[in-house]
Amino acid sequence: GAMYAGEGLTSATLSEGAAGLDWAAEALLLTHEPLRRDMLEMQRVLTPQYFGDLPEVWRVNCFFRFFDGWCALVAQHQRVQVEVHHDWLAASCEGLPDGHRRELLEHAKEVETA
Repeated sequence: GAMYAGEGLTSATLSEGAAGLDWAAEALLLTHEPLRRDMLEMQRVLTPQYFGDLPEVWRVNCFFRFFDGWCALVAQHQRVQVEVHHDWLAASCEGLPDGHRRELLEHAKEVETA
């Protein structure tokens, strides 16, 4: 069956109370969990059980209204990955490959313009 946002984390990698769920993992969850929850909630509200048997054109229009706003959140998420996760959290780590930040910025631009 379909998965919908509910209790607990939606992450398939990290779980509440798991070993290794430290502040760094929680910082990653802080930006990823809202995006996953939004996708799951949109999946739920577009089902006929939620709003009833509305015309398909209504569901399509509703999805694209959601998607336009959601894309802005994804673009913000990409900026956070560069400016917080890379520049603040990962910058103090040794062993980041040369050009890593540039690759993140290029990826963020690709996501924003897709």
